[in-house]
Amino acid sequence: MEGHRERSAESMVLARVEDVYCDCLQSVIESVYDRAIEEHNSGFIPLS
Repeated sequence: MEGHRERSAESMVLARVEDVYCDCLQSVIESVYDRAIEEHNSGFIPLS
């Protein structure tokens, strides 16, 4: 599972997680999302 900022030639991989089971997929995605926001946006989600 990889998370990308945008789909383009210059895409940047924000996270990579391997060996994820279906029963814990939601919690894995939430934690990856939270970590990416903390690392790349200082914990804030831009409004615009």
